[in-house]
Amino acid sequence: MSKTANNQSWKLDSRKPITTSKKGPASVADQSRSIARKPLDLNIIQVYAPTTCSSEEDIEKIYEELETAKKQCKPQNPLIIMGDFNAKVGQEKVDDIVGNHGLDIKNERGEKSIEWCHTNNIIIGNTWFQQPPRRKWTWESPGGETKNQIDYIMISKRFRNALLAAKTYPSADCYSDHVPVAAKFKLQLKKTRKLPTNIKLDLAILKTNQSLREKYQISVQNKFEALKEVGKIEEQWETFKSALTETATENNQPYESCHQNIATDSNAEVILVVVVVVVVVVVVVVVVVVEVVVVVVVLVIVVVDVAAILHWTMIFISDKSFL
Repeated sequence: MSKTANNQSWKLDSRKPITTSKKGPASVADQSRSIARKPLDLNIIQVYAPTTCSSEEDIEKIYEELETAKKQCKPQNPLIIMGDFNAKVGQEKVDDIVGNHGLDIKNERGEKSIEWCHTNNIIIGNTWFQQPPRRKWTWESPGGETKNQIDYIMISKRFRNALLAAKTYPSADCYSDHVPVAAKFKLQLKKTRKLPTNIKLDLAILKTNQSLREKYQISVQNKFEALKEVGKIEEQWETFKSALTETATENNQPYESCHQNIATDSNAEVILVVVVVVVVVVVVVVVVVVEVVVVVVVLVIVVVDVAAILHWTMIFISDKSFL
C-alpha cells in the first residue's frame, strides 16, 4: 500500500483484533480493522467464505456478517474487502462491478458475490487489471492440475481510482494452496482552499474628508519607510501593496458599510417623498372640501335670494293697495 502525498504514518486501531475461537475461524466482524488517518480512516474487512462443501445457510450467514461489518464503517471512508470468497466471478465484464480481466467461468457463488457487490457499491479490484494468467489465479489444487481465481480484493466504488494495480505472486512460498494477492493503493484527496475575500474600500470618502485624507497620507508615508530596507523587487511590491491596503483598512470604512449608508440615505429620500405626497394629497383634499363648502354656501345664498324675491312678488300681487 503506497502512502499519500503527506508523510503521516498509518496507525492501527486495535479495538477489533483478529481472533480465532475454538469452534472455528473468527467472524467477519471480528476480522475488520480500521486504520486511523486524517482526514479519513481506512476500513479493511478480511473475509474467509465457507468451502464448496458448505451449506447455503453458511453462505447466507457469511454475507450477513459481511453486511454487519460494513455497516460499522462510515460511508465516507474508504472501504477495502479482501480474502477468500470461494467464488468464481468469471472473465466477463458485469456493469462496473467485475472487469473483463478475470479468470475461469462464473459459478453460482460468483453470482452471489456479484449481487452483493452491486447492492453495496463495491467493485472487485483484481478483475480490472490486465495480467498474464499466472498472475490471476489465486488457488491451486493438490498436484497443480486445477487453478482458480477465488481470492479477491474489493474496494468501494467511490474510491475505485485509488486502486492502481492488483496481481498475484505465485512464486511466493507461503506454505498454502493459496497464493498472495497484492494491490497498490494511492488515495489522494483534493484540498479545499478558502479563497481570500477582497475587502472593497470606500475611497471616495478621502475626497470629502480632509482630516481623514491627511491621516491616510501620514500612515502611508510611515509604511513606505520600510521599502528602503527591502532588496528584491518582489518583496518591495508585496510591501508596497500591503502598506496601501492595511493603511486603507485602518483609516477607512469598508465598501459594505458605505452601501449601508447609501441604503439609509435612500430610505430617507423615500420617506421624504412619501411625506411630501401625503401633504400634497391632504392639501388637495382640503382645497376640494373648501370649494365644495363655498359652492354650498353660494347655493344657499342663491336659494335664499330666490325665496325672498318670490315672497315679495306674492305680496306685490296680493296687495292691490300697493299699486
